[in-house]
Amino acid sequence: MDQATQAYIFCDLDGCLALNDHRGHLVPTGEARNDSEAWREYVMACRFDVLNYTIDSLIRGLAGAGYFIQIGTGRMEYARGVTAEWLLRHSVPFGNVMHRADDDYRPNALVKEAMLDTCIAQFGALPSMAIEDDPDTIAMYHRRGVNVLSVATRSSCLTI
Repeated sequence: MDQATQAYIFCDLDGCLALNDHRGHLVPTGEARNDSEAWREYVMACRFDVLNYTIDSLIRGLAGAGYFIQIGTGRMEYARGVTAEWLLRHSVPFGNVMHRADDDYRPNALVKEAMLDTCIAQFGALPSMAIEDDPDTIAMYHRRGVNVLSVATRSSCLTI
């Protein structure tokens, strides 16, 4: 099936497919929010994330039903290798992974909205569903008319 006509799912990685509570204490806050080395330490700890088996099962079922699995992550581009390694280690069925640029410190919702626009241009339609844990990004998907599976994790309940 041509990708421009294929149904697709837009799935977040951290907090949804990858459980990342173990590295929550590394999230840069305050003046460190724009510190590339602080973010690098946080992101590179992703190799120890735990697979969320519930979301993994859902993704496997959707991929088996013919959906293209588009992963969109707030991880910086420099984490592409460790991200691919993690996905392959867990045999996650995915078609593509979109990362934020290394120097992009915009809020997650803005980054994901730009990714969504890229996907709409590529696939010619909204995704059939987005899977997300960030409240601001969920609100953006709702505003854009995308069905959202809201994933509740311990980390998504914390205020940073």
